[in-house]
Amino acid sequence: MLPKCGDSKLVNSSKGDDWRVGLLIRIPSDDRGVKNGATRMNHTDIDSKIDWAAFYEQRLGRAIVSRSGDEWTVRCPLHKGGEEKHPSLSVNVKNSLWHCHGCNKSGNGNSFLVESEGMTVEAAREAIKRLAGDDVKAPPKAAPKKTKLTLAEYAADKHLPTEFLESIGVKNLTGCLGIPYIGEGGEAGAMRRRFKGALRFKWMQGDTTSLYGLWFLPDLRETTDTIILVEGESDAQTLWYRGYANVLGVPGADMMRVAWVPAVAFAKNILIHVEPGESGEKFRKKCVDSFARANYQGQVYEFSTRGAKDPSDLHIAQVGADSDQFRQLWESSISAALPIDLTTQATEAQGNLPGCPVTGLKWPDDYTVTMQGIRAIVVKKDQQFEERISPVPLVISRRLKSIDTGEEKIELAYHRDGEWAKVVTKRSTAFSSRGIVELSDGGMPITSESASKVVKYLGALEGENLDSLPRARSVERMGWVGREKFMPYMADDIVLDPAPGTENVAEAYHQRGTLEEWVKAARLVRDNYPRARFMLATSFAAPLLRDLRQRVFFLHFYGPSGGGKTASMKFALSAWGAPDDLMVTFNATKVGLERLAGFFNDLPLGIDERQVEATGKGGQSLIESIVYMLGSGRGRVRGAKGGGLQATQSWRTIALSTGEQSLSSSNSQAGVKTRSLEIFGTPIGDDEVAAGIHRTIEDNYGTAGHAFLKTLITYIQKGGDPKKDFEGVCERIAEIAPKHIRAHVSAIACITLADAYASGWVFGETDPGAALESSIDMAREILASIETAEEADYCKRAIEWIEGWLMQHANRFYDDDTKERWGFAEHGVVWIIPAQLRRDMAEDGFNYERVLRDLAGEGRIVNKTDSNGTIRFRQRKQFQKSRTRMIGFRPDFEGVNGPDEPFSEGRGPGKSEAERWWDR
Repeated sequence: MLPKCGDSKLVNSSKGDDWRVGLLIRIPSDDRGVKNGATRMNHTDIDSKIDWAAFYEQRLGRAIVSRSGDEWTVRCPLHKGGEEKHPSLSVNVKNSLWHCHGCNKSGNGNSFLVESEGMTVEAAREAIKRLAGDDVKAPPKAAPKKTKLTLAEYAADKHLPTEFLESIGVKNLTGCLGIPYIGEGGEAGAMRRRFKGALRFKWMQGDTTSLYGLWFLPDLRETTDTIILVEGESDAQTLWYRGYANVLGVPGADMMRVAWVPAVAFAKNILIHVEPGESGEKFRKKCVDSFARANYQGQVYEFSTRGAKDPSDLHIAQVGADSDQFRQLWESSISAALPIDLTTQATEAQGNLPGCPVTGLKWPDDYTVTMQGIRAIVVKKDQQFEERISPVPLVISRRLKSIDTGEEKIELAYHRDGEWAKVVTKRSTAFSSRGIVELSDGGMPITSESASKVVKYLGALEGENLDSLPRARSVERMGWVGREKFMPYMADDIVLDPAPGTENVAEAYHQRGTLEEWVKAARLVRDNYPRARFMLATSFAAPLLRDLRQRVFFLHFYGPSGGGKTASMKFALSAWGAPDDLMVTFNATKVGLERLAGFFNDLPLGIDERQVEATGKGGQSLIESIVYMLGSGRGRVRGAKGGGLQATQSWRTIALSTGEQSLSSSNSQAGVKTRSLEIFGTPIGDDEVAAGIHRTIEDNYGTAGHAFLKTLITYIQKGGDPKKDFEGVCERIAEIAPKHIRAHVSAIACITLADAYASGWVFGETDPGAALESSIDMAREILASIETAEEADYCKRAIEWIEGWLMQHANRFYDDDTKERWGFAEHGVVWIIPAQLRRDMAEDGFNYERVLRDLAGEGRIVNKTDSNGTIRFRQRKQFQKSRTRMIGFRPDFEGVNGPDEPFSEGRGPGKSEAERWWDR
């Protein structure tokens, strides 16, 4: 039951004539705003120059249901997402006029662009002008006129005593009437200027708007629990004069603010006076919106004045009549007030858009956000009107703070095509007019015209919800997050924010099928194909590198086409996700592989088809540079566009690769050899088994890795120590392989430990000792396929090359008839002209200077140390009638007694053993 408002007498809070007056901000609109975005252009000229049928055909397309001459019937695209069953839009393609019988909107071609494409009025007008031709000009608009208004004229017009108006501070100003807005404590607020003519109101720059009549509040808090809100000052003044002090004025239909609600929140009842027409409905909606946003706890009502448009008109009509007649009409109007359910009528106003990923947002003042888009109240040329800045709702759904870099991003959500879409972007992009346009590539309806307005809205939205927006920690890569979380699968409270270009790879990390089906296929592989088992174990080993403090390395299987190399790699990757999407090829740039390695991080990186790279010197060089780059575990240091340095990529992955050729060659640097385990042969020799693996992993993947991680984290939490376990396995492998490269021993030990873990954690082996011995047996077979330290020694490979080179070109060192001699043999030493040796070594990929240093260290070349400590690898020798610097190489030919001993002279007069070797 609506309580009676009572007949509270006018409270005069003025202090003598001391009305302190300030300045105001807002400039309210009058009724001359452009309805539905229409503009006053010469439509006769436009209609004759534009093919409106083509115009609407292009924009409505399939929504057109029927055509009858110039009249078309269309499913309205302006509401219900264009999915309405019964067409409600009528379009006249002769004069461009349209009307929707469903949403009751109407207009012309210009306003259609505003409503359907989110253009501003100005942008739509320019678009129409371009369609019509440059010669079509809009007629000049007449400047709004304002005419001087005096207090006496205003009092006569409103039928209010001049003395009364003066008592509440209304007074004459230069050229206009001044209406002061006084604060609750009597302090000076703003001064609203009122004129006659088209431009009736004006706020001055710097004015701050508020409710009109705040100075009554101290008394009202003690005398009433009901507040009436009316639009404008004159209605409030009239009711005060009539004896109703519990009335406050809102400066204009669009002017009510959320920030003003707390001032009247003491009242249990708020009555909103709604005038007839569009302006009244706008006033009602804005008030309801504000009270809903402010979470007002009382009851809100709406009512209209009986027998008149508003209280002022009712007062004027009752001048000279019995004063009780006004009271009866007014209070009967109040008694008919209807309650408003804020919950059902203002859901969107409370920040709860249907399906929106974030709820309870506080909309900033001057903005209305609904499922039909975003509208803003703007002030231009002393006039206020509502402008659509986005055809769809757009919100900040959460803030993301990077764990790795500390950089903050924001997630934006917008509704389009019947669903909410999300995009994560840098703050510098979202809050920059130039940057935010880039988001339109993903479907966000933003143009260069609307960008600045959307950015301003987002800034206001964030400011209004700064402390309440959902926040989350994020990473841009896979792998460990702290000690007990792992992305993917084991970090539910961490948001994955993949860098551009890695989104598709990120989506590959999901589960499909069952662990049981995957394990069934895996048992067949592990029980019968130790090399394929080794590759699978390598996949499980990648997450262990961090705790084991092991460096990045390659596992490369190579050999003739076939043999299940690709099937084995896919099966290994299927432990973590969709293998086809997790695998790349060597046909990629170094920067691309660097970024992928940084994304995979603690998970295996699969690279197939080594042979896709060129097989010549350039191709081999690129392959080796990729091995070095990935093996380093860190990307290149690069400068940032705006100065400083970009964040450097890092990773702790194991690269699984396959191909028909090896990664290294006979002249590869030792670093390539130590960073890669290269195994020749077929992981799976049975093509039927390989085909079965392909079929299995199409429907079963992503489950084994999850199971492995879950148990690994639990094992560590309960005090398990993978580092200690690794040291024990490493000792076992070192005993088995004393002649192998130490880096290879560590890598194989890491994989062996992962295989033993997987035996229990994934494949159900209950005896840890038996599981480890089975894994050690697998390692033994793999070690037999890995070259030893001696075989991988760079210096020994260089010595073998030089001796083969000498044998190939023996005649260049002893045949006097040879036109071009390259040197000679003398007392167990072959003296070589450096130029030819340098050229041929470089041709075959050896580092000439590096080889000389290694040979000197092995005692295989003659070298001397100068008095200043400089080691000379080249010595002066008499050759072909001149002294020249030559390299003295000591070959390991048959019959050599030692590096410094002369050859025996027993095989012919005057010839050393070396010279006899040349004679062969």
